[in-house]
This record gives sequence, C-alpha cells and structure tokens, in this order.
Amino acid sequence: MDPKLLQLLIERAREVRDVAATRAATSRRDRAAAEATLRTLTEYRVESLAKGPVRTGNAIGVEQLMTAVHFDGRLLTAIDAQAQQHADRLATSERHDAELIARQKRLKALELLSQRRALARARTATRREQHGFDELAANRAARKQPGKD
Repeated sequence: MDPKLLQLLIERAREVRDVAATRAATSRRDRAAAEATLRTLTEYRVESLAKGPVRTGNAIGVEQLMTAVHFDGRLLTAIDAQAQQHADRLATSERHDAELIARQKRLKALELLSQRRALARARTATRREQHGFDELAANRAARKQPGKD
C-alpha cells in the first residue's frame, strides 16, 4: 500500500475516532443528567411521603388527601418516565462507548501498520546502504592488491 494512501486512511480514522469520542462524551453527559434528574425526583418523592398529610398525624380532609394522592401519582409517573429516559440514555451511552473503542482499535491498527512499514523501509534502506559500502570496500581492496589482473 502506498504510504501516502495509508497516511490518508490514518487521518480519516482519526477524524472518525474524534467524532465517536465526542458522541460518546455527549452521551455520557446526557446519561449523567438523566440519572441526576431521576435521583432528584426519587428523593423528592421520599421527602413528599415523609412530610405528607397522612404522616403529620393531624386531621386532614378528603380534598387534601386527594390532592396528595394526585400529586404522588403524578410524581410516580414522572419518575417512571425519567427511569425510562435514563435507561435509554444508558443504552445509547454504552453503544457509543463501544463504537469509540472499535474506532480506536481501527486507528491503532492502521498506525501500527504504518510504523511497521516505515520500519521495513528503513531496514531495506539500511541494507542497501550497507551493501553499497560493502561493494565500495571490496572495490578499494581489489584496487590495492597489486598484480591481481
């Protein structure tokens, strides 16, 4: 493979890897935000139940009780929706992390191939140079030996 073409492939693989890294980081932030919101809603429900009208021990009216039940139902609905959103974002984040790992492996493979080829070219050049020096030394030695013709 042409070294310039290989270098273009490496550059493209870096770009694709960088896009995947950005996407993975964004997914992790989205997942963390969804997790924080879910935690907040859950903590709010625990507080709401602890401070609810039934827990106070005071006499309460049906309307106040119905309001508390309605509020708790809406809070449970919000918690369920947020739990689903968190699960979706977790799955997306894991998928993007896996994609990033695959892109990084691809880039590393191309870089390793490039390094090996560069090393092979350097070895070949060194052998050629050594062969040239050997020939030069043999020619000089042959010229210095008198009467060898």
